[in-house]
Amino acid sequence: MVSIVITLYNKESYIERAIKSALNQTHDNCEIIVVDDCSTDNSKAICLKYNNFIKLVSNETNQGLPKSRQIGIKFAKGDFITFIDADDYLSNNALRECVELQKSTQADIIQMNVKRLITRFNIPVNFKSIYDSSRALNACLYNEQFFPVHCCGKLYKTELLRSIKPIQYNGFWGEDRIFNLPIFASQPKIEYVPSAKYNYRWSGATSTSFNLDALQEYKQVYQIKSDWAKEYGYEHYIPAMQNELVELLKYHIRHLINSNTMSHDSALDYLQNEMNQPFWCSFQLPPTEKLYKIEKKSISRIAKKMISNLIS
Repeated sequence: MVSIVITLYNKESYIERAIKSALNQTHDNCEIIVVDDCSTDNSKAICLKYNNFIKLVSNETNQGLPKSRQIGIKFAKGDFITFIDADDYLSNNALRECVELQKSTQADIIQMNVKRLITRFNIPVNFKSIYDSSRALNACLYNEQFFPVHCCGKLYKTELLRSIKPIQYNGFWGEDRIFNLPIFASQPKIEYVPSAKYNYRWSGATSTSFNLDALQEYKQVYQIKSDWAKEYGYEHYIPAMQNELVELLKYHIRHLINSNTMSHDSALDYLQNEMNQPFWCSFQLPPTEKLYKIEKKSISRIAKKMISNLIS
């Protein structure tokens, strides 16, 4: 049996589609667990319409996505677990394709083909991952293009998930990497099935919001990974992890400039205060004002490249 765990928080516009995609699976031995993390919109009421077909678990307090996933794992009765975010959905044959491949290969994890959909227009966008399972751990540590780091779009052996001690982290950015880091480090057998589609609703291309605290989450995830690497003998990856964090810093600066959240002087003061933190001492960074100017110029280059790619 496959346990389908849907994590939910305030997704009233999408949760019914996610539930229906689970109910419509051509693999006929499934259970559906929806973990509602104290939604304040109409999400829970929508779930109750399907009360005869799903198990609805309601958190008493808001736990966050990582803990909601762990709650789903706790309630799962299946030999395998797959996760769906409440605003995503599966193709109808996804689990049948995954289970058939698992039976023939005895893999610990089956990776689906992830299709990104731009949020506002439902337009498919090419997902850049190259699905190289030999570099799954590298993807978690410093380059997610090597292999999909999402918890969703995978069929996991339940015993594998329950045998790994999870790393405690309850932030928003990087939670999938932290979840999969100890799992991929255990060297599971991973197989890829392109015919099984996971449809991922992606807001990155259209989102205009800017979270000033995002950089702190980037730093926190880096620190967790760095500490883990030192503890388990992966110190040689730390320079690559530092390089990735610098790229995330630059990304943060570009978003800061585009958002018009602050004036030029206020943004420079914010960055200067950040760069003066002891955390950045080991990073070889140019002066703050120079870094700001470089990223301001790069915005126009990136925009031109995106337009060129769309045209081609």
